[in-house]
Amino acid sequence: MIWLLKLYPGKWRRRSMVALFQCRAVRGPREIWISGWAPVSPSLRSARFVFCLSLLLFSVVLCGCGASRTAKVNGPSHELSADRQALALSWPVPGREILSPFGAPRRSHRHTGLDIRGRQGEPVTAAAAGKVVYSGKMQGYGKTVILDHGGGIETLYAHNDRLLVTVGDVVSPRQRIATVGRTGNATTEHCHFEVRRNGVPSDPLSYLGQ
Repeated sequence: MIWLLKLYPGKWRRRSMVALFQCRAVRGPREIWISGWAPVSPSLRSARFVFCLSLLLFSVVLCGCGASRTAKVNGPSHELSADRQALALSWPVPGREILSPFGAPRRSHRHTGLDIRGRQGEPVTAAAAGKVVYSGKMQGYGKTVILDHGGGIETLYAHNDRLLVTVGDVVSPRQRIATVGRTGNATTEHCHFEVRRNGVPSDPLSYLGQ
């Protein structure tokens, strides 16, 4: 605040803070206290203008910093919400009976998808339109299909008995892509279903319709 006042032409006189509180420093309407400095000249109106202008600039700087922090904090969550609204997925297996939820603890990790109960040979369908980027055996997952839906979103369907698509195929929503099985590390017939956003598993229930 002091540096703004020093730029203003006129003579300045140092007043002690003790004198300020004792009300002995201000001799007339032309003297005003700002940060311990009292102008002999210019006028009271000019000093008030400088003071108000400095407060206005300070407020603008604070508002700008606050808006920037809010954008950085809220940006990713808005992005994720937009992805979920734009891509409403259908259940890959009818019945919707969940054997193991997303995030359930395992021996050395947490479950990265949903295990949905199915019957041997029951159709596994595409949760949304997309392109087949993987179709084959995968360690632990058994016979697996991965679909790319664009925007960094992929879905994975594992432990299948038969694979009905090949890499490069373009599939439509609810198109048959495999049949339910128990290949790989599976103890019963089911579909292990994952949703990956930029390679990171997300909770499929956040995308699946009711």
